[in-house]
Amino acid sequence: YNKAKDYATKHDKNLIIVGGTSFYLKAMIDGISIVPKISKETSAWVKSQLQDVQKAYKYIKSIDEEYMQNIKSNDKYRIEKAFFKKYGTIAGVDEAGRGPLAGPVVTAAVILDLDKQIPGLNDSKKLTEKKREELYRIITEEAICWEVKVVSPKIIDEINILQATLFGMEEAVISLEVKPDYCLIDGNKTPKKLIGFSKAIVKGDAKIASIAAASILAKVTRDRIMLKLHEQFPNYNFKQNKGYPTKEHVAALDKYGVLDCHRRSYKPVQQLTLKF
Repeated sequence: YNKAKDYATKHDKNLIIVGGTSFYLKAMIDGISIVPKISKETSAWVKSQLQDVQKAYKYIKSIDEEYMQNIKSNDKYRIEKAFFKKYGTIAGVDEAGRGPLAGPVVTAAVILDLDKQIPGLNDSKKLTEKKREELYRIITEEAICWEVKVVSPKIIDEINILQATLFGMEEAVISLEVKPDYCLIDGNKTPKKLIGFSKAIVKGDAKIASIAAASILAKVTRDRIMLKLHEQFPNYNFKQNKGYPTKEHVAALDKYGVLDCHRRSYKPVQQLTLKF
């Protein structure tokens, strides 16, 4: 154990240790991540390799990615349960689509059942489209409640993208069927109407289960909207670029002009609006 701990301290604090109860307790105290369950074959192999900790570490890192995400998901729930213990019912809040030139910004708020964990929750950007769709279905079926709000390009142009995002977050929380005691918000800004019972957490979608869930609902909802826009306006290839300023998208803007779904307050679109 000491050899493993020393290696973790020097090389990687997230070193994963596999072992019996004593290993588990010691590692918990020292803040080292744990694999709580693992196959007998893998456990036996790793134990046999503990004299060469680096080898064992590399082996564990190569284990199926989905299994590793489930471990991270458990960490997200542990952190959220700590907030629940202190504040009560927690709503996770996130957005998708602040950077694109086209389409809405979408916000979501989710209250999870902390006794009914959803494996694989993570920042939506780190998941495949297939995995996001799968988790979207599970979240919407198993969450205590959830809400998604779509803020149009028109509103974004009127009040700017930051204010539009904060507005959408407020609306998502206010519309929840169950009123949360506390909100955990991805980012570094807190919407005015949520001040006093909320906390902004930078990269919260990678740290808190309900924020990760909200990021998935927001991302999937927005991607579906962009697919519909692609069907209407295939020349802009929204299916691929999702409205982001890729070279192809900017070239299409230059060739075919600005659509109602474009954000005219964004500089690349502004410049082309003047042209047309």
